[in-house]
Amino acid sequence: ALTLALKIKASVKTHRELDVRQSIGIGSIDYKADKITESNGTAFTFSGDNFDKKNIQKLILKSGEDEFDATFDVILKLIGHIADDWKPATAETILQALSHPDLTQKELAKKMGKSAATVNGALKRGGYPEILQAIELFKNRLK
Repeated sequence: ALTLALKIKASVKTHRELDVRQSIGIGSIDYKADKITESNGTAFTFSGDNFDKKNIQKLILKSGEDEFDATFDVILKLIGHIADDWKPATAETILQALSHPDLTQKELAKKMGKSAATVNGALKRGGYPEILQAIELFKNRLK
């Protein structure tokens, strides 16, 4: 869920004038309908609760586990702060890196038609190494 949210954020940020606000709900899915507004379960309720709060934070989550939520609230605020400053070229590089995690930076650069130094610089500016650490922590804590 976090990787997908960051891919969406990066995709949207490739357009300078756009941004996105997202809420991840972690929980059960009791009923999945064609329209998300008709779906039911704690995952949907938790996600919707955050939007109802009119929170200005652009990437938030709720799992019903207070300690988990508090830990990742801080992490997601930091990621959001970094991602809000992505320029379109950085966002595109982050998107490609998240979409092709099996590629080395050199392979990614070739795929994007850029130099390895350009890709490396964009990934560093975009906080990509730290974002990968946050994603890994997220996965491990969910286990």
